[in-house]
Amino acid sequence: MVLIVSYSSALTVSLGNDTSICGSTSLTLNAGNTGSSYMWSTGATTQTLSVNTSGDYSVTVSNNGCSAIDTINVNYTEAPLVSLGNDTSLCGQPLITINAGNLGCSYLWSTNATTQTIDVAASGNYAVSVTCGDCPLVKDDINISISGEATSLYIPNTFTPDKNGKNDVFKPIGEGVTNYNLKIFDRWGEQLFESTDINTGWDGTYKGRLAQPDNYVWNIEYMDACSKKMIKKLGNVLLMK
Repeated sequence: MVLIVSYSSALTVSLGNDTSICGSTSLTLNAGNTGSSYMWSTGATTQTLSVNTSGDYSVTVSNNGCSAIDTINVNYTEAPLVSLGNDTSLCGQPLITINAGNLGCSYLWSTNATTQTIDVAASGNYAVSVTCGDCPLVKDDINISISGEATSLYIPNTFTPDKNGKNDVFKPIGEGVTNYNLKIFDRWGEQLFESTDINTGWDGTYKGRLAQPDNYVWNIEYMDACSKKMIKKLGNVLLMK
């Protein structure tokens, strides 16, 4: 009786070190050992496997009664896309937030900030570099131009022209106001006062005499510093004694 013994060398399988891939890049895993049988954790039965998503991938290789297993972890990172938008001109806006997007990545701004967003209050060029996992660094920049002073106008609704030094004059208070014109009318439409200087208000007199306590109509026109458009407002002020 003759006994025939068939000897097979032990199988060695190495998928390599755990690794990272970026964007649309695919990673090809190779179980080696050509001519063997393969069973991947994905159900594939080929010698090689192309992957582009995060996860653990394992393969069992069999040949002539021998088998070996190996596993690799693949970390997939979506390639960052950075767009700070078009260059922007602003008027009278004290603060604008710039967002680099790509939550969870690393950031370095030209201001040395390392946050996803920065607040900008001055004109200039602002640039950011973004890195995500093992993906290549991406950059973008934006020019911000901030000019002018925001127009604001506060108009009181009462005044007491009793010469006690408190609230004696009806005078709107504003910033960034140009081409200013204020007119005061009584209830019958007669014009009592006019001023083109925002620092000069109505002292409650008409033709040298103090007007009677009553509601008076005011009409104000001025130019908005940012839009360069004329603004018209109409309202009432109460003269009290």
